[in-house]
Amino acid sequence: MDPVFYNKDGSLTRYALLCGYVQTKGNRQLYQEHTCYHVVVEVDGKFLRESTYSLTEARKAYRKLGKKSN
Repeated sequence: MDPVFYNKDGSLTRYALLCGYVQTKGNRQLYQEHTCYHVVVEVDGKFLRESTYSLTEARKAYRKLGKKSN
């Protein structure tokens, strides 16, 4: 069975993030480092960062911080 890197909605799977892939959309990034998920968004030349141990919480932050950047 081949590894799956994308979910049906186009986001990266947990496995892809573990392999070092970075989910990027515009000026947003979601990536995993060791056991922690990081979300980074650039807004007006400043970087907003949020870190969590839960992928679900990281995805929520990715969407929430993305709205601030628009």
